[in-house]
Parts: sequence; C-alpha cells; structure tokens
Amino acid sequence: MRKEVIDRLKSLGDTWFPLARGTVREGSSILAPLVGTPPPAAPPLLKGRSVAAGGEAEGVQAPKPSPYNKIPNQPTLLHYRNLGILAFLLILQGFFPTAALASARIVSIQRGTVQVQRRGSSGYVQGRVGTQLNPGDALIIPNRKTRVRVQCPSGARRRATAGRRSGMRVICPDLARSTDPRNDNDLLQLLAGQFPYKPQVLDTVPGFYWPGLVGVDEYQVQLLQQEYVQPESEDAFTFAPPELVETVVWESTVLGNNLVYDGPEFEPGERYRFQVMAGTELHYSVAFQALAVEKQEEVSVATASLTDGDVLLMAYVHLEQGLFWEVIATLRPVVEAGGASAEMHRLLAESYLRVGLPGLAETHYGAAVALADESGGVRTRAEGWVGLAKVAAMQQDEALVRQRLVAAQVLYRALEMDEGWLETIEVWLAGLDGG
Repeated sequence: MRKEVIDRLKSLGDTWFPLARGTVREGSSILAPLVGTPPPAAPPLLKGRSVAAGGEAEGVQAPKPSPYNKIPNQPTLLHYRNLGILAFLLILQGFFPTAALASARIVSIQRGTVQVQRRGSSGYVQGRVGTQLNPGDALIIPNRKTRVRVQCPSGARRRATAGRRSGMRVICPDLARSTDPRNDNDLLQLLAGQFPYKPQVLDTVPGFYWPGLVGVDEYQVQLLQQEYVQPESEDAFTFAPPELVETVVWESTVLGNNLVYDGPEFEPGERYRFQVMAGTELHYSVAFQALAVEKQEEVSVATASLTDGDVLLMAYVHLEQGLFWEVIATLRPVVEAGGASAEMHRLLAESYLRVGLPGLAETHYGAAVALADESGGVRTRAEGWVGLAKVAAMQQDEALVRQRLVAAQVLYRALEMDEGWLETIEVWLAGLDGG
C-alpha cells in the first residue's frame, strides 16, 4: 500500500509528491513575490452595459477571493502527518472529476532514463516523473528495455516507444499545438502598432464582439471578402504589385456590441474582413481567413469524441487551429456561470487578444493571475503576466510592458522548467531598450 501511494503521488507530478517529503517546491507567493503592479482587478460587469474608457462590455463576474485558500506571501511549509492522509486524499480524488491538463506529464519511468528535447532546442534535459511536456517537445529513450508512460491532456496514459525519438504529438495526438501563447515577435510588433495574429474561422463564426462605446447603441457592421488582383500592365516590361480589392458580401445594423452571425457561409481558404462603424467612423476591424477543408476535417475528427463537459479540451482543439471565436463561444458561457478555472480565463484572454479586443483580454488575464495566486499555480501566473504585457504593448504603454515582463521573468525563474520563456522575455526586454 505504501509503495502504491508513493507511486501514485509521483504520477501527479510537482503538485502532490513534494508534500510527502514535507516541502513545497512550487508555490505561488512562496517562491515568487509580487513584482511590478498588481494584475488589474476584474470587477463585476453588468450585461449589456458599456465600460467607460474604451473597455469592452461583458457579463463576467470577477473571481471572489476565498479566505480558505489564500496563500500568504511569507514562506510556509505544508505538513502531512502520515501517508494515510495522503492516501485518503488520493481516494477522494478518484471520486471527483479533475480539470483536464493543459499539457502532458511523465508519470512513470522504469528500468532506465529518458531525455527530453524541448521545442526549438538542439540540447536535451533529463526527464523525471512529473516533468511537464508541451507541444513540439520530444522524448528520447536510449534503452529499449526502459518503460516510460506519459499522461496526456485528455487524462489517457500512453507509453512512449523506447529506443527512438518520439514527438509529443505522436505520443499524445490530443495535445494541442497552439496552447503556448508565445510568438517570437508578437509583443514587439504590437508595441510597434502592428497586429501579427491571423484568426481563422470555420464555415461560419459563432459571433462577433467589439468594444462598446459610451452613448452609442447602434452600429453598422459589414463583412468584406478580400481578393488580391493583379493589375494589367501597359507593356511586357512593366510590373505592378497586386492590389487588394474588398467586396461587401453582408451588412447589417446592430443594437449593442455583439452579434450572432447569420450571413453567407465562408469559402474555405478565402480571406475576409469584419468591420464596425459607429456613425461615419470606423470603430473596429479585424481580418481573418476561412479554414482550409483539410483543417476543418482535422477539427471535426478531434472534437468528435469530446462531450459537452470537455470544454477545456474543446478550447485547446480550436485554439490549435486559430479558431479564436470558437474558443470564446466555448468558454464564455462557463465564465458567465461562475465556474471557470484560471486556465479557462487565460485561454479566453488569449483569444480576445488575438481578435483585437485588449480590454476583455486584460480582464481575463487579470482573473487568471488572481485565481492562480490563490491556488499556487506559478506557471499560470507567469503566463498571465506575459499576456498582460502584450495587452500593454497593444495599448502602447512601454513602461507597463516592462513592469509586467519583469513580473513574468521572476515567476519563470522560480520554475524548474521555463521552456524557453526566460530567453524570449530577455529578447523582448532588449527590444524595449533598442537592442
């Protein structure tokens, strides 16, 4: 029984196994004090009401702090009297559903060692029970007698093939490739006034959203199809670059700052732009592309086995293909019902950011950081601060970008595996300095 409990603890990774040794390796306020400004508060918002100063309106309730799970800023140790209590907790865990993992983890290693090659790295690090595995990573198991099992985001446990290099997408087909919000240049591009993201859609889109304006109730919306046309040359020696031609294919007048799209279906591979006019002024615009047929089939296969309760996995599948409006449609009802986790808030924030809604993105990044602070999720806090830095970059606030990047940097330094984020943040900070 004692060995089974310890093995089960190890399989749960860095959250539970250290408790058996009486130490906490990864905590929230324990390892990383707050740096810079606190995350923006996520105040209760009223449905259908606009938010002053350019914020977006949404019926989201801010996470309520709980006096029972507040982690102090001073270092503490969590002690359990014996493994019997831990065994009891593990039994309880078996009775209650747990949230799906955002990544995979090594849960057992027998008779040998395993090496992990991180995405974009030519080197290797030794894998241990509890090591987190992300999209693009690979496992190398030199000895054919070694047995390594990985727990995938769906909760399924799969064995990695010994004696070869196995990519994580082979071991865990359900591991989303785009849950990592990193883009090597996006923060600096946002700061320069560029929009580097390319949203995708299926044959239709669940709904469009845009920032509400105080005193404006009615908006004129249009959907334009984009096409690059090669102008005719006057002679064989003259070359003119292609010209972008936009054609209005659907328009409507809308009360409020969102709509359920009921226009014509999108043609796979074609490009479109959605724009909102407030009076005669262009208020909001976002370009996107209809997902190619083969990609739509991938999404259909990936979601076929998921149920209505698999909202987080559904969000990962859609985020993987750049279907940010689909992610919003999946997670927004959960958030409005008050049952969202920190990871759900983070994915929702990522999606709002990538369709050009920084106000809503900031609200949900702030909620993700606050919830992760309560639960001890250092990685989610760090990811939230990176997202908040991108929001500040979109708002052209360089000083706030720097503060928030430093906050994320401190948190990533507290983690055993930073997955290249420290290097990325250093590049961004150097870019702020003109390096």
